[in-house]
Amino acid sequence: MTRRPKQTNPARAAVAALVGTTLEWYDFTLFTLYSALIFQRIFFVESSPAIATVQSLGIFAAGFLARPIGALVFGRIGDRHGRKTVLVGTLLVMGIATATIGLLPTYAQVGALAPLLLLSLRLAQGFAAGAEVGTAITVSAEYARPGRRGLWAAAPAMGNFAGLVLSAIAFRLVVGLPEEALLSWGWRVPFLAGFVVVIVGIAVRLGLAETPAFIAKKAAGVVERTTLIQVFRTSWKPMVLLGIVYFCGNGLAYFFQALAASYAAGVLKLAPIDVSNGTLIGAIGGFITVALYGALSDRIGRRPVMIAGFVWAVIAAVILFLFIGPGNAIGFIVVMVIALALSNAGINGGVNGWGTEIFTTEGRITGMTLSREIAGSLGGGIIPVIGASLIAGAGGSAHFYLLGLAGGLALVGTLTVLLVRETRGRETDMDRPAGRGQDARRGTPIV
Repeated sequence: MTRRPKQTNPARAAVAALVGTTLEWYDFTLFTLYSALIFQRIFFVESSPAIATVQSLGIFAAGFLARPIGALVFGRIGDRHGRKTVLVGTLLVMGIATATIGLLPTYAQVGALAPLLLLSLRLAQGFAAGAEVGTAITVSAEYARPGRRGLWAAAPAMGNFAGLVLSAIAFRLVVGLPEEALLSWGWRVPFLAGFVVVIVGIAVRLGLAETPAFIAKKAAGVVERTTLIQVFRTSWKPMVLLGIVYFCGNGLAYFFQALAASYAAGVLKLAPIDVSNGTLIGAIGGFITVALYGALSDRIGRRPVMIAGFVWAVIAAVILFLFIGPGNAIGFIVVMVIALALSNAGINGGVNGWGTEIFTTEGRITGMTLSREIAGSLGGGIIPVIGASLIAGAGGSAHFYLLGLAGGLALVGTLTVLLVRETRGRETDMDRPAGRGQDARRGTPIV
């Protein structure tokens, strides 16, 4: 006899969502640090240090290429066959790929095969991660009551900050090892440790029941009748608007986590430990405030919360580039707290609830994941390159151009939010109990 899963409540769904996004961001941040500092010494030993670093970062960037593909494939599976299938599948693929990196042979052992194996696992990570967050947000939102949707939809964003914190701690522990130990076995430990998260996450996610919104549309036959072309035809406008917000929000996140950190080390002459402390403290703050922002969006609306996040980004940039001088570690920590705990948390605290409410159930995961991954990958890939070019080419005036870049992203994001209707308090097909007649009708996205 097959044991039926226990009825899922919003808190249980939120925990299941948080576990997966924690693993994704743990892996993401860890891979970033390793690509810049360790992988070139293990997998590209025949290249010069500069070329090896480029090759290592190239493998890191390859994961972004696979994310939109994963978003499309897993998004369609989630909208046709159920959210639980995707939640389990993405976590399993991502977790196995992450743990396997910790078991890879090095260049000294198998030669050129080593970086090829690393590349294949990185692509697998990106493919799975492409639908992880969008599906997790969808599940959290579809289980939440209308008046609490912003709060519960923010849970996956809490995983983002938790993964950032855990990866920073894990990296600190291993880089303190003697070099011989670090390059032989120490570097493997953080990747292997990620498998613990997978075991816990799979156990939690297997116990989830399918969301009521999906069950209602499935029973009404709407899911089977909705094609991918229909999803794009009815949802293209909310996908574009959500994509612009994600582009600006993710661009600002990478601006502060990568570009501002580079500026602090190169221009402000801060020690690496001071730069790391700023990111770590900001992420700890963000873990707390993103839930508060989500709850606030349930009271005052999604749009004001998102706009507040963009405004805080400008404030952080002004402080960093106009008021902090060389050696001011405390000032940099303040900037990172504003950037992560107030700006990034604010944008995510509002956009997650809004993003689920502007799509209908039969196309929600596809719309969410594609918008997020395509725009997020562009923002994460383009903005650091533009910023680095400004630092290299503008010399002493670079801080003014960087301030303009951050301000431009915030302005575009704010204007886009002002173009859309507020979704707080508006009925969606997530709010209609199964069995009511309107559940059988294909809905229209809210834009």
